[in-house]
Amino acid sequence: NYPLFMNIISVFMYIPMSFAYIIPVVSFTDIIGKDQLEIPQYKFAVMGFLDSLAGIMAVFAINFIPNASMIVLVQQSAIPISMGISFIWLAARYTKWQYLGAAITLLGIFIAIIPDMVGHGASADPTAPVAEPSPASNTMMWYVVLILSCVPMCFSSVYKEKALGELDIDVVYLNGWVAVYQFLFAIPLCIPSAALTGMSIPEIMPNMYSGWLCYLGYDSLESDDCSMSFIYVTSYLAFNLIYNILMILILKLGSSNILWLASTVIVPV
Repeated sequence: NYPLFMNIISVFMYIPMSFAYIIPVVSFTDIIGKDQLEIPQYKFAVMGFLDSLAGIMAVFAINFIPNASMIVLVQQSAIPISMGISFIWLAARYTKWQYLGAAITLLGIFIAIIPDMVGHGASADPTAPVAEPSPASNTMMWYVVLILSCVPMCFSSVYKEKALGELDIDVVYLNGWVAVYQFLFAIPLCIPSAALTGMSIPEIMPNMYSGWLCYLGYDSLESDDCSMSFIYVTSYLAFNLIYNILMILILKLGSSNILWLASTVIVPV
Protein backbone atom coordinates (compact mmCIF):
# COMPACT_ATOMS: atom_id res chain seq x y z
CA ASN A 1 0.00 0.00 0.00
CA TYR A 2 2.94 2.39 0.44
CA PRO A 3 5.45 2.26 -2.45
CA LEU A 4 5.94 6.05 -2.30
CA PHE A 5 7.10 5.81 1.30
CA MET A 6 9.31 2.81 0.50
CA ASN A 7 11.02 4.73 -2.29
CA ILE A 8 11.61 7.84 -0.16
CA ILE A 9 12.95 6.00 2.89
CA SER A 10 15.19 3.71 0.81
CA VAL A 11 16.83 6.82 -0.69
CA PHE A 12 16.88 9.06 2.38
CA MET A 13 18.55 6.51 4.66
CA TYR A 14 21.77 6.75 2.60
CA ILE A 15 22.21 10.44 3.44
CA PRO A 16 22.74 10.37 7.25
CA MET A 17 24.58 7.03 7.08
CA SER A 18 26.97 8.25 4.38
CA PHE A 19 27.64 11.71 5.82
CA ALA A 20 28.24 10.26 9.29
CA TYR A 21 31.36 8.86 7.59
CA ILE A 22 32.08 11.64 5.07
CA ILE A 23 32.11 14.63 7.44
CA PRO A 24 34.68 13.33 9.98
CA VAL A 25 36.83 11.74 7.24
CA VAL A 26 36.98 15.01 5.26
CA SER A 27 37.52 17.07 8.44
CA PHE A 28 40.24 15.02 10.10
CA THR A 29 41.91 12.84 7.43
CA ASP A 30 43.11 12.99 3.83
CA ILE A 31 41.42 9.73 2.79
CA ILE A 32 39.05 11.72 0.57
CA GLY A 33 41.52 13.83 -1.38
CA LYS A 34 41.26 17.22 -3.05
CA ASP A 35 40.66 15.65 -6.46
CA GLN A 36 37.50 14.00 -5.13
CA LEU A 37 36.29 17.15 -3.36
CA GLU A 38 36.64 19.09 -6.63
CA ILE A 39 34.34 16.78 -8.61
CA PRO A 40 31.62 19.08 -10.07
CA GLN A 41 28.30 18.72 -8.27
CA TYR A 42 26.43 18.52 -11.57
CA LYS A 43 27.94 15.06 -12.11
CA PHE A 44 26.45 13.83 -8.85
CA ALA A 45 23.16 15.53 -9.81
CA VAL A 46 22.99 13.66 -13.14
CA MET A 47 23.70 10.35 -11.38
CA GLY A 48 21.11 11.17 -8.72
CA PHE A 49 18.43 12.01 -11.30
CA LEU A 50 19.00 8.79 -13.26
CA ASP A 51 19.11 6.68 -10.09
CA SER A 52 15.98 8.38 -8.75
CA LEU A 53 14.06 7.75 -11.96
CA ALA A 54 15.17 4.12 -12.11
CA GLY A 55 14.52 3.59 -8.39
CA ILE A 56 10.96 4.88 -8.29
CA MET A 57 10.00 2.93 -11.44
CA ALA A 58 11.49 -0.26 -9.99
CA VAL A 59 9.87 0.19 -6.55
CA PHE A 60 6.40 0.58 -8.07
CA ALA A 61 6.86 -2.28 -10.54
CA ILE A 62 8.19 -4.66 -7.88
CA ASN A 63 5.31 -3.64 -5.60
CA PHE A 64 2.70 -4.78 -8.14
CA ILE A 65 4.39 -7.88 -9.64
CA PRO A 66 3.27 -10.88 -7.57
CA ASN A 67 6.01 -13.33 -8.62
CA ALA A 68 9.39 -12.53 -7.01
CA SER A 69 11.32 -14.91 -9.30
CA MET A 70 9.95 -13.11 -12.35
CA ILE A 71 11.19 -9.78 -10.97
CA VAL A 72 14.75 -11.12 -10.84
CA LEU A 73 14.51 -12.56 -14.35
CA VAL A 74 12.95 -9.48 -15.99
CA GLN A 75 15.62 -7.24 -14.42
CA GLN A 76 18.21 -9.12 -16.49
CA SER A 77 17.05 -6.98 -19.41
CA ALA A 78 19.69 -4.61 -17.99
CA ILE A 79 22.33 -6.77 -19.75
CA PRO A 80 21.43 -6.03 -23.40
CA ILE A 81 20.42 -2.47 -22.45
CA SER A 82 23.81 -1.87 -20.81
CA MET A 83 25.60 -3.39 -23.79
CA GLY A 84 23.71 -1.13 -26.19
CA ILE A 85 24.41 2.03 -24.17
CA SER A 86 28.10 1.11 -23.78
CA PHE A 87 28.31 0.32 -27.52
CA ILE A 88 27.05 3.81 -28.42
CA TRP A 89 28.49 5.91 -25.59
CA LEU A 90 31.74 4.17 -24.66
CA ALA A 91 32.48 2.61 -28.06
CA ALA A 92 32.53 -0.83 -26.40
CA ARG A 93 32.67 -3.81 -28.76
CA TYR A 94 31.64 -7.40 -28.11
CA THR A 95 32.32 -10.90 -29.39
CA LYS A 96 29.70 -12.97 -31.16
CA TRP A 97 29.40 -15.09 -28.01
CA GLN A 98 28.56 -12.02 -25.93
CA TYR A 99 25.89 -11.00 -28.44
CA LEU A 100 24.56 -14.55 -28.32
CA GLY A 101 24.43 -14.43 -24.52
CA ALA A 102 22.47 -11.16 -24.58
CA ALA A 103 20.06 -12.60 -27.17
CA ILE A 104 19.48 -15.71 -25.03
CA THR A 105 18.76 -13.47 -22.04
CA LEU A 106 16.13 -11.54 -24.03
CA LEU A 107 14.62 -14.78 -25.32
CA GLY A 108 14.43 -16.18 -21.79
CA ILE A 109 12.63 -13.05 -20.53
CA PHE A 110 10.18 -13.17 -23.46
CA ILE A 111 9.37 -16.85 -22.88
CA ALA A 112 8.92 -16.28 -19.15
CA ILE A 113 6.40 -13.46 -19.58
CA ILE A 114 4.34 -15.19 -22.30
CA PRO A 115 1.82 -16.54 -19.71
CA ASP A 116 1.17 -12.99 -18.48
CA MET A 117 0.94 -11.69 -22.04
CA VAL A 118 -1.88 -14.16 -22.78
CA GLY A 119 -3.47 -13.70 -19.36
CA HIS A 120 -2.41 -16.89 -17.60
CA GLY A 121 0.28 -15.60 -15.25
CA ALA A 122 1.11 -17.58 -12.12
CA SER A 123 -0.29 -16.23 -8.88
CA ALA A 124 1.92 -15.80 -5.85
CA ASP A 125 -0.62 -18.07 -4.10
CA PRO A 126 -1.91 -20.85 -6.42
CA THR A 127 -4.86 -21.55 -4.09
CA ALA A 128 -6.02 -17.91 -4.01
CA PRO A 129 -9.29 -17.03 -5.79
CA VAL A 130 -8.95 -15.09 -9.04
CA ALA A 131 -9.69 -11.41 -8.44
CA GLU A 132 -10.94 -8.85 -10.92
CA PRO A 133 -7.98 -6.99 -12.49
CA SER A 134 -7.34 -3.40 -11.41
CA PRO A 135 -4.97 -0.74 -12.81
CA ALA A 136 -2.48 -1.49 -10.04
CA SER A 137 -2.58 -5.24 -10.72
CA ASN A 138 -1.94 -5.07 -14.48
CA THR A 139 1.11 -7.32 -14.30
CA MET A 140 2.11 -6.94 -17.94
CA MET A 141 2.19 -3.15 -17.64
CA TRP A 142 4.43 -3.38 -14.56
CA TYR A 143 6.79 -5.77 -16.38
CA VAL A 144 7.21 -3.07 -19.03
CA VAL A 145 7.81 -0.43 -16.33
CA LEU A 146 10.42 -2.71 -14.71
CA ILE A 147 12.20 -3.20 -18.04
CA LEU A 148 12.11 0.54 -18.73
CA SER A 149 13.57 1.21 -15.26
CA CYS A 150 16.71 -0.56 -16.47
CA VAL A 151 17.32 2.20 -19.05
CA PRO A 152 18.08 5.06 -16.59
CA MET A 153 19.74 2.53 -14.27
CA CYS A 154 22.17 1.46 -17.01
CA PHE A 155 22.66 5.05 -18.18
CA SER A 156 23.61 5.91 -14.59
CA SER A 157 26.17 3.12 -14.30
CA VAL A 158 27.70 3.97 -17.69
CA TYR A 159 27.72 7.67 -16.79
CA LYS A 160 29.51 6.89 -13.50
CA GLU A 161 32.08 4.90 -15.46
CA LYS A 162 32.58 7.69 -18.02
CA ALA A 163 32.32 10.75 -15.73
CA LEU A 164 34.67 9.46 -13.05
CA GLY A 165 37.20 7.99 -15.46
CA GLU A 166 40.31 6.71 -13.69
CA LEU A 167 39.62 8.71 -10.51
CA ASP A 168 40.01 6.55 -7.40
CA ILE A 169 36.91 7.86 -5.65
CA ASP A 170 35.78 6.82 -2.17
CA VAL A 171 32.62 4.73 -2.66
CA VAL A 172 30.83 6.14 0.42
CA TYR A 173 31.61 9.73 -0.68
CA LEU A 174 30.14 8.99 -4.11
CA ASN A 175 27.15 7.19 -2.62
CA GLY A 176 26.42 10.02 -0.19
CA TRP A 177 26.34 12.84 -2.74
CA VAL A 178 24.39 10.81 -5.29
CA ALA A 179 21.85 10.01 -2.54
CA VAL A 180 21.38 13.73 -1.77
CA TYR A 181 20.35 14.49 -5.35
CA GLN A 182 18.45 11.23 -5.71
CA PHE A 183 16.34 12.21 -2.68
CA LEU A 184 15.75 15.74 -4.00
CA PHE A 185 14.55 14.39 -7.35
CA ALA A 186 12.45 11.66 -5.67
CA ILE A 187 10.19 14.27 -4.03
CA PRO A 188 8.69 15.80 -7.23
CA LEU A 189 8.67 12.36 -8.89
CA CYS A 190 6.10 11.32 -6.27
CA ILE A 191 3.43 13.24 -8.21
CA PRO A 192 3.56 11.34 -11.55
CA SER A 193 4.21 8.10 -9.65
CA ALA A 194 1.06 8.57 -7.58
CA ALA A 195 -0.97 9.41 -10.68
CA LEU A 196 0.15 6.13 -12.26
CA THR A 197 -1.71 4.21 -9.54
CA GLY A 198 -4.74 6.49 -9.42
CA MET A 199 -3.69 8.41 -6.29
CA SER A 200 -4.53 12.13 -6.27
CA ILE A 201 -2.04 14.78 -5.15
CA PRO A 202 -3.89 15.53 -1.87
CA GLU A 203 -3.67 11.82 -0.98
CA ILE A 204 0.14 11.67 -1.26
CA MET A 205 1.06 13.05 2.18
CA PRO A 206 -1.58 11.03 4.12
CA ASN A 207 -0.39 7.92 2.26
CA MET A 208 3.23 8.72 3.19
CA TYR A 209 2.25 9.22 6.83
CA SER A 210 0.37 5.91 6.85
CA GLY A 211 3.47 4.31 5.34
CA TRP A 212 5.56 5.68 8.21
CA LEU A 213 3.05 4.29 10.73
CA CYS A 214 3.15 0.93 8.95
CA TYR A 215 6.95 0.93 9.18
CA LEU A 216 6.56 1.40 12.96
CA GLY A 217 4.07 -1.49 13.09
CA TYR A 218 0.68 0.26 13.05
CA ASP A 219 -2.06 -0.62 10.57
CA SER A 220 -3.93 2.25 8.87
CA LEU A 221 -5.94 0.28 6.29
CA GLU A 222 -7.90 -2.97 6.56
CA SER A 223 -5.51 -4.56 4.06
CA ASP A 224 -2.43 -3.57 6.10
CA ASP A 225 -0.39 -6.19 7.93
CA CYS A 226 2.35 -4.10 9.52
CA SER A 227 3.26 -6.10 12.61
CA MET A 228 6.61 -7.25 11.14
CA SER A 229 7.20 -4.22 8.92
CA PHE A 230 10.01 -2.71 10.98
CA ILE A 231 12.07 -5.92 10.83
CA TYR A 232 11.38 -6.61 7.16
CA VAL A 233 11.89 -3.06 5.88
CA THR A 234 14.99 -2.42 8.00
CA SER A 235 16.50 -5.70 6.78
CA TYR A 236 15.75 -4.67 3.21
CA LEU A 237 17.41 -1.28 3.73
CA ALA A 238 20.53 -2.92 5.20
CA PHE A 239 20.89 -5.37 2.32
CA ASN A 240 20.16 -2.57 -0.15
CA LEU A 241 22.98 -0.47 1.32
CA ILE A 242 25.48 -3.34 1.02
CA TYR A 243 24.27 -4.15 -2.50
CA ASN A 244 24.67 -0.57 -3.73
CA ILE A 245 28.15 -0.16 -2.24
CA LEU A 246 29.23 -3.39 -3.95
CA MET A 247 27.74 -2.16 -7.25
CA ILE A 248 29.81 1.03 -7.05
CA LEU A 249 32.93 -1.01 -6.24
CA ILE A 250 32.36 -3.11 -9.38
CA LEU A 251 31.97 0.07 -11.46
CA LYS A 252 35.12 1.48 -9.86
CA LEU A 253 37.25 -1.63 -10.39
CA GLY A 254 35.60 -2.97 -13.54
CA SER A 255 32.89 -1.62 -15.83
CA SER A 256 29.14 -1.27 -16.31
CA ASN A 257 29.09 -4.34 -18.55
CA ILE A 258 30.89 -6.46 -15.96
CA LEU A 259 28.35 -5.30 -13.38
CA TRP A 260 25.29 -6.42 -15.34
CA LEU A 261 26.85 -9.54 -16.83
CA ALA A 262 27.97 -10.69 -13.37
CA SER A 263 24.50 -10.00 -12.00
CA THR A 264 23.11 -12.93 -14.04
CA VAL A 265 24.21 -15.18 -11.18
CA ILE A 266 21.18 -13.75 -9.32
CA VAL A 267 18.83 -15.82 -11.53
CA PRO A 268 19.96 -19.34 -10.52
CA VAL A 269 20.56 -18.22 -6.92
